[in-house]
Amino acid sequence: MQICYIWTERYKNLINFGLNLSSDYEFNFDGYQITATTKPNITSKLYGDKISNISALVGINGSGKTTALELICRCLKDPTSLSNHWFVIYESDGELFLSTNLAYELSIPEFINIDPLHSETDKCRVIFYSNVFDGNLLALPETVHDLSVNNKNDAKLNFVRRGKEFESDIEKQIRFIKSDAFQDLKLTPPVGIEFKISAFPGIKLRERVKQTKTNSYGKQSGYQIEDILLKFIDIIQNERSNHRADKQAFVINFLMKHLFIEDFMAHLDKESPFFWKVIDSLREETWEDSDSILKIIARHADDLQPDNPYSNNYSLTSTIHFLLNISALISYADIEMDVSAKAAKTVFFMPLNGQNSNTLLIMTGLFNRCTGCYTRWVGQSSGEKAYLDLYSAIWASIDQEIEQKIDGTLLCIDEPDLYLHPQWQVQFLGKLIETLPYLTENKIQIILTTHSPLLLSDIPKQCISIMGHNTENTPQVPNTFGANLYDLYAKVFGIGYQSMGSIARTYISKILTLIDADEVSEQDISILHQALDIIGDEIILYHIKEKLKKMHDIFQDGEA
Repeated sequence: MQICYIWTERYKNLINFGLNLSSDYEFNFDGYQITATTKPNITSKLYGDKISNISALVGINGSGKTTALELICRCLKDPTSLSNHWFVIYESDGELFLSTNLAYELSIPEFINIDPLHSETDKCRVIFYSNVFDGNLLALPETVHDLSVNNKNDAKLNFVRRGKEFESDIEKQIRFIKSDAFQDLKLTPPVGIEFKISAFPGIKLRERVKQTKTNSYGKQSGYQIEDILLKFIDIIQNERSNHRADKQAFVINFLMKHLFIEDFMAHLDKESPFFWKVIDSLREETWEDSDSILKIIARHADDLQPDNPYSNNYSLTSTIHFLLNISALISYADIEMDVSAKAAKTVFFMPLNGQNSNTLLIMTGLFNRCTGCYTRWVGQSSGEKAYLDLYSAIWASIDQEIEQKIDGTLLCIDEPDLYLHPQWQVQFLGKLIETLPYLTENKIQIILTTHSPLLLSDIPKQCISIMGHNTENTPQVPNTFGANLYDLYAKVFGIGYQSMGSIARTYISKILTLIDADEVSEQDISILHQALDIIGDEIILYHIKEKLKKMHDIFQDGEA
């Protein structure tokens, strides 16, 4: 399936907005009649067999590029949420279809079929990816895979996600690195993971103690829970003080267990029968260390509710089994403590290799859920990190079990050039179209927004729409494919043929004034000498040198 054209009467700041996304037809709409003009499909072999088309939306900030992506997602996956008139033309199995909410009959070309039930659009997988972090969380339909940074970092959503559906980026990336797709891509994996603990366990348990005094546990039950939590805190403090001389052994044997116990008990639902089974066992039995607490919890793990945070990649039982055997599972040689600076934080590093990916997965899952715990990859440039983030997110969003039922994937990418070094921008589209076929068996259509002329130089003008001007593909769009970057900046991004920044332009303007002056002072000559050391334009440097040479000759003649 491929989206060919979309129109809306109004959506946010987009008014009477039409957008061509087809590589075969040029569509136009005058309010009553849709016309379609065939055009040579120059992209049919340009991006390979699996990429049906690539379209780029460019324009000034605020012109509606991201809004256009949001509109596309809504039209395909939640059209009933749109209050104004709209229609979409799409291609499926070689035929064109029109889906619309217009009450009146349109005049359309005879080769376009009507899809009154919007049935075909349900078969298209829609993925939205954005690195833009501005707090503008788009209200995308639930059936759209929202992989945006704004969505990942929304505090309210993250609170709701504390269940089996919640998985951190680094967990997804570990699973991706373990997959056959990653091996096929021949990407360079990170060196390892840095684990950082900024607060020792015990804080959340103390908060839970305060809650037992104010919440409705019942007087006797409240005292029992308070006593148990206080004993937890004493055990944590004793084990920490008795074993932290060997910091490496302390991290392996105790700190991970303390983190788990604190997080587990702090988030147990007091309305859950599982909670009271654990509390009753802890009240009735003798336990003097972390391991005995873990074993009591493990006995009741089968009664755990399905929405418990530890039922993501590993069950609660598996997590506890890992912690009880952590000394044997992690050799001391695998962990490198960071002792480069004295700090309250505990920082250690674990390498990534073919043998310990499961260990890293369960440890990052635990850290992801604990307050004051952080993880990050080590040994990656920002560009490599961006690639890993993008590809792993797409890979994780693709349900291989329903892959055969999908009629294509639409990938909407908002400003992929953001945070990328220019060298990575040069490679981005080439790497993307090389990679995507390994992640899905279906054809992929890509729609992106960008401020990068480097990305546009890989896209023909027939696939580019300039927002804020004429939203149709018109001759206003210059030849972009393989174009000179200065031309793209001038004709597409509207900044003219500016070859330098504003500070340099102002400075050089003053220098040019001195060069053209008939008389200059000694201070002016000193300024020209300084300019020789900082200006990079060879032509301007030549004229400065000629001016200085001329002034030198004049001074010599004057002395004679």
